[in-house]
Amino acid sequence: FLSVKKWLLRKKHQIELARKRGWKGYWVCLKGTTLLFYPCDSREGRSVEAAPKHLIIVDGAIMQPIPEHPKRDYIFCLSTAFGDAYLFQAPCQVELENWVNSIHSACAAAFARHRGKTGTLHLLQEEIFRLEKAIESDHKLKHMAELQQSVVTDQDTRHQIQSQILQWEENLERLHCEQFRLRCYMASLQSGELPNPKSLLTHVSRPTKNTLNKLGVFTVSSFHAFICARSPSLLNNLLAGRGATKRRAPLLSRSNSSSSRRSMQGDEIMVINGAIVSDLDMMYLESVLQEEQALCMMMRSSRTEPPDLAGIMRVTDDMIDSLVCPPPPSDPPIMSEEMISGLIVPAPG
Repeated sequence: FLSVKKWLLRKKHQIELARKRGWKGYWVCLKGTTLLFYPCDSREGRSVEAAPKHLIIVDGAIMQPIPEHPKRDYIFCLSTAFGDAYLFQAPCQVELENWVNSIHSACAAAFARHRGKTGTLHLLQEEIFRLEKAIESDHKLKHMAELQQSVVTDQDTRHQIQSQILQWEENLERLHCEQFRLRCYMASLQSGELPNPKSLLTHVSRPTKNTLNKLGVFTVSSFHAFICARSPSLLNNLLAGRGATKRRAPLLSRSNSSSSRRSMQGDEIMVINGAIVSDLDMMYLESVLQEEQALCMMMRSSRTEPPDLAGIMRVTDDMIDSLVCPPPPSDPPIMSEEMISGLIVPAPG
């Protein structure tokens, strides 16, 4: 049983504080990399509903304990690859640590599975090393751009170099955040302590720090959510790893012309469980199809005319009538003793 509330929400390429931030109690279940939330009136679980009311995809997430929370104990934060962040309250410190380790371990396993690898720890070490090399390379390029800017006098050229420096800073922030996330996964797999948040927050650029300070949320979780909201490529890579499409198929015309209908391969699902399918991502659809016990869908048919139910029934009846049941097998032939003796393998001499 966990108390949950929304904290940060993604809006376009920025984050903002959630408007309705009340605490609600749920029975929470981690299935794969999906958190399922079951409404419940009591901590005893006597009135848990059969179907989950909410779900959160935790692929690429970061978990961070928040011991400095002013009003509640055993608080931890979940920041997702979608740019959202949620606060959770566990019943005790042991439960808090178990949730952090479980979600990080599930994310690490998914990280390895998406790349077709089995040695999760070895893969994390290789990826952390690769990110370290990328950080060193980008840091050198940024330093060279700063030196070039200091000797250039032309204003237009200085502005171009300044924009390049800002791009290097954003890229360095993304790389440091990715490296910190993988180090969190490795620490949970090895049952060790999470990396120090200062090792990440010291690499935050001044513009990003000012943005987060205006929201009053300068933490690892808010920084990770901000990076994911600002960099859609992170989510695209995550979706591609799960087999989702990188770009959405073009929307079909609302016209009922025969050409548009012929171009459709079959019926189209327009709405699933009250959500427009074209606005959903493949990760969410996969979770709904796997977890939901009841689905309510609105379809758009590719047929230009209503189906001939009578003709369909006639075809079905004809197929049933044409079925021929094979006759029962005849009595097996009676084998003589000579035939049986010929089948017996003689014992070794």
